[in-house]
Amino acid sequence: VPPSSRMDTKTERPRSAVSNDDANQRLVNELEETVRRHTVEDFSLLQKFAKELLSPTTLTTLIASFGLLGGYFVIGLWHFVLEFGLVLINIVFNAFLSVYSKHLTRPNY
Repeated sequence: VPPSSRMDTKTERPRSAVSNDDANQRLVNELEETVRRHTVEDFSLLQKFAKELLSPTTLTTLIASFGLLGGYFVIGLWHFVLEFGLVLINIVFNAFLSVYSKHLTRPNY
């Protein structure tokens, strides 16, 4: 076999290298197409999720949930303040009573 038949005349490389380049290019094209298709699918799923998240029902549910949580927080805070105030009043009142009861129970000769 003459050497010229084993060489590609355009690139002056062996024909096997040219066929490898073609196979590599096909593989690259398939990979690009797969990535493009999956990107489009993922983006459409993301769009569906965003539409569902921004739907009035979901927004209302989220606002109501956060409203309830906020309400529970405010009630809890108010309850804490109330309890703390009552404890403080109780401490002051007990101190006052203990001092005043000593004054009341003092023997009166």
